[in-house]
Amino acid sequence: MDWILSLDMELMRLINVQWTHAWLDLFFLIMASFHLWKWPLAAGAVAMLIWGGFKCRVFLVLMLLCLLIGDAGIVQIFKASANRTRPHESHEDLRRVRFEGWTVTVERSEIREAERGNSMPSGHAANNFALAIVASAVFGPWGRLVWIWAILMAYSRVYTCDHYPSDVLMSLLIALVYANSIVYISSLLWQKSGAKWFPKTYERHPQLIP
Repeated sequence: MDWILSLDMELMRLINVQWTHAWLDLFFLIMASFHLWKWPLAAGAVAMLIWGGFKCRVFLVLMLLCLLIGDAGIVQIFKASANRTRPHESHEDLRRVRFEGWTVTVERSEIREAERGNSMPSGHAANNFALAIVASAVFGPWGRLVWIWAILMAYSRVYTCDHYPSDVLMSLLIALVYANSIVYISSLLWQKSGAKWFPKTYERHPQLIP
């Protein structure tokens, strides 16, 4: 166990302290900041709901289930169980990259006592890995491109000192389980009950997932 923690910290320092540059600070901080993405993502979801076809609506429903079951449920249970403090709350030799207004600020992290450790797993990483899993299932090869986004997002959370590498790895494992389970069970339910609940739609789309 000790060597795993040691490897985790070594990789943390490589990403957060050594493999850095001013333009990387800006790039990964933008990637890591959900408040910059929430309205574009919301607008994209509305556009898919209104103008998208069957696949887009299936994608939105599956992602909603992932957020409700995965992010609001499973991830929070793991966070409470692990109760791991974030890197910038636990180590003084790391760089905390954050926005101060619209200015990128890089400062030394400070050890402080948190009321609750929120480091493991990363909700941001889990949500985006689930996004990539669902997009791959629904949209096929084009959907797999979302994995590039998800990996960059997960890396950014380590770069900005919000999570350890093991946090985002755990997020990937958790997301693989719950997102694939949601896709699989939803597909089975559609095959068994879709014709009864939505006969016209089922006639056009007998398979939920291509």
